[in-house]
Amino acid sequence: SPFLNYVYRRILGDGSQQTLQVSGEPIFDEGGRFTGYRGIGMELNDRRRMTTETLYLRLAFDSVEQAILVFDGESKKLLDANHAACNLFAIARDDLANVNLQHFGLSEMQSRHQELIQLIEGDGLLQEIAQLRNRSGEYGPVSIQWRAYACVDRSTHAAHVSTLEMYE
Repeated sequence: SPFLNYVYRRILGDGSQQTLQVSGEPIFDEGGRFTGYRGIGMELNDRRRMTTETLYLRLAFDSVEQAILVFDGESKKLLDANHAACNLFAIARDDLANVNLQHFGLSEMQSRHQELIQLIEGDGLLQEIAQLRNRSGEYGPVSIQWRAYACVDRSTHAAHVSTLEMYE
């Protein structure tokens, strides 16, 4: 009978494991005797390694107590936020795509594009005190360290937000 997406592991000569996913259909000769399978397969090691590495990075990102917001350098859309930022600003991770700069009181960031781009070319750090809106909708002072990174063909801006005493 045919099989679909069968996953198995095998030990290679050097002792490492290889994980494969295969699908196949049985082949029979003219007399109706089974002669083997014809199908396709792919190695999953790289895919599983990337999934594991992504999980480890997410765990590390979320373990940082300082709120971190990551914005696309061109559109200024929020790409990601760690657990501390989601708690501070009452953002569900599933809603990140719907959050804009106005949510945080950062609408002026749109006009600061060139200043943020220069961070990539310089020391990559701009510190400021700003008023950001918290989960209750009130504004309070925070210390922000803006960092800018070049990522492939785009720039990414990360805001490392530290709350000041009266904001907490």
